[in-house]
Amino acid sequence: MHSTMRTYYEKCVIRLWKHKNRKEELRIPGGKSKNGDHASFGIIYRFNYQIQEIEILVVPYDPRFSPEEEIPVPDHGSAEEQTFSEDPRGTLEREILEETGIIAKSYHEIGRQSIRDNRPGKQGQHWKYLYCINVYDDTNLRQAPPKNSTIGTPFWVPLSLLSDYIFGHHMWMLNSFNAHRRDHRDYSNLPKSLRVA
Repeated sequence: MHSTMRTYYEKCVIRLWKHKNRKEELRIPGGKSKNGDHASFGIIYRFNYQIQEIEILVVPYDPRFSPEEEIPVPDHGSAEEQTFSEDPRGTLEREILEETGIIAKSYHEIGRQSIRDNRPGKQGQHWKYLYCINVYDDTNLRQAPPKNSTIGTPFWVPLSLLSDYIFGHHMWMLNSFNAHRRDHRDYSNLPKSLRVA
């Protein structure tokens, strides 16, 4: 392995271990809809030419942290609600922007998972939707965590390292991304060496 690549990987592993030692969970960006009836998540990826590998954007989450005060949520009918409709795609766009600062411009669903809805008075299934975000604007990618929040600053992780550190409940998302890449071979924006034969 080239020394530059080795140094890059070593720095990545050190950062990953720091988050792990702080008991922080590395999650795929996304979250619940405004009314909580579904959740949407987005795989944001890029090709790092320095290491010749795909990288995935993750968000650290500290489950031990309790905000001092509730983060205000816009009332129904506000400008934000009108901009991001709360269907799964609207939830995706809002959550990605809030957690990472990225604007999702082109994406498609690559998986979904259902669990029992355990909210009081609710029955049926709670759906989690997973999208692959192919085109995005990362001009305003967060360089610091949101104020008074459980989430940290998003950062890129090489795909080959991520499975050892990703939040356990999000492992199915990583598997869906790999399966989609293998089955559909629609990553034409990647170098030929990264496309699945």
